[in-house]
Amino acid sequence: MANETMKAIIDRLNREYTQAYNAGQLEAVLDFFAGDAITLSPDQAPVCGRHALRRYYQEGFKREPNRSLVLTSIRVDGSGDVLYDAGQWTQSLPTPDGQAQSSKGYYLAVYRNIEGNWKVMANTFNVYQPVPVAPVQTKKG
Repeated sequence: MANETMKAIIDRLNREYTQAYNAGQLEAVLDFFAGDAITLSPDQAPVCGRHALRRYYQEGFKREPNRSLVLTSIRVDGSGDVLYDAGQWTQSLPTPDGQAQSSKGYYLAVYRNIEGNWKVMANTFNVYQPVPVAPVQTKKG
């Protein structure tokens, strides 16, 4: 498959996923995943399978009622019936005081073509937090 074709598929999947996710459309979000998919989240144990993914997203939608997720691919590649998308995510969530808090990080999603439909088999993401630079200590003497 040509790289332009893979990129077009991922761009469409990312656009459709973020529309469903931001709208809180649970069933539409779950349709992006294979039945035995796994999500590796930085704040909990692996989420495996359709039932666990349903709980994961239900809880997330309750915690974050107003979402504005944006996915930006950095690299798309694949072979045969497998594609992967490595990219950056950004999201702004309202805080209790009415302000907005922006977060960002990186993700990796692995898709498989199952009966003509691209489904997430595995995905993971992190939260970008720069490591503070320690001050340089000078030697006194």
